[in-house]
Amino acid sequence: MGKLLEDMDIIDNFLMNELASNEEVGEPACKVMLSTLLGKRLGRVHVIAQRNLTPGRPGYRGIIMDVEVDEDIDNGDNNAPGMNIYDLEPHRKPKEKEDLPRRIRFYQAKIDYSKLKSGERSFAKLPNLYIVFVLDYDPFGFDQVCYTIENACLEVPELKYEDGLTIKYFNTTGTIGGNAEINNMLHFIQHSTLQNVVDDSTRKMYDYVTVVKGEEDTRMRYMSWEEYFADDIEEAREQAMKEGREAGHVEGRAEGRAEGRAEGELKRLVKQICKKLVKEKSLEETAEDLEENVNDIRAIYQVASGFSPDYDADKVYETYIKMDNMKDVVVS
Repeated sequence: MGKLLEDMDIIDNFLMNELASNEEVGEPACKVMLSTLLGKRLGRVHVIAQRNLTPGRPGYRGIIMDVEVDEDIDNGDNNAPGMNIYDLEPHRKPKEKEDLPRRIRFYQAKIDYSKLKSGERSFAKLPNLYIVFVLDYDPFGFDQVCYTIENACLEVPELKYEDGLTIKYFNTTGTIGGNAEINNMLHFIQHSTLQNVVDDSTRKMYDYVTVVKGEEDTRMRYMSWEEYFADDIEEAREQAMKEGREAGHVEGRAEGRAEGRAEGELKRLVKQICKKLVKEKSLEETAEDLEENVNDIRAIYQVASGFSPDYDADKVYETYIKMDNMKDVVVS
């Protein structure tokens, strides 16, 4: 059974996205999390949630970064990076085995590709990049709290190969390594409750999570994303569906839904949009490919995005209908 909003943890995709995108607490929350995990003080940052890096040409894959954190740095050298980029990716164990090292190799290439402007001749200005995965499982089986990956020269181990890339795999189940602050933060990311507030950093994170969960906009977005609702909401959905079937079509007021679209047609559209998301197509690209108006499919696209990486069309359809019917209930 799906979680209630109150039971969501930071490692859950929805709550991490809401936390990072919140205007009030997004930036300080990401700073506290990264500062604690990386053991470094961060300066002024700018946070972008669900950053979509489109492919360079049609037919190729792009990526969606969970959270991009850009940190301005002043190192007094005009021919050096002026920014640190942090790709923060809380990630639960997938149903099927995935190749994280090659996935990260692809992420790194796409991120770097977007950070040098045309005409920039110096590669020395390429920002430092930290790819930070927080996992609720051990990706390599050595029980480490953290696996740090940096490029090195095999023949000369003492050679410092400073390409500006650091990869961190944090394992919330690990018992070897780390320190009290890191372990506390990882435990709180996986179990974001008051009982797991044990130091200043987790106290701050709990306060930020409380703010986000308490906002009505968060609750409404969650109802469009989550698969299950309370019994009374489910009953309202079933009643609305029954009335829709009796009328010969499924009605709704969700933004982006074409008025009077037949149930079968809507299901086909949902399936087509899910296929485009698998290929990591943007909303605009999806609309163009399907010859649909962007505003007509925006709501479906947003709902489907919450089911990454599986994009189960049936679940997306059901959740979209629930969101639609709940708006009917609220309005009435």
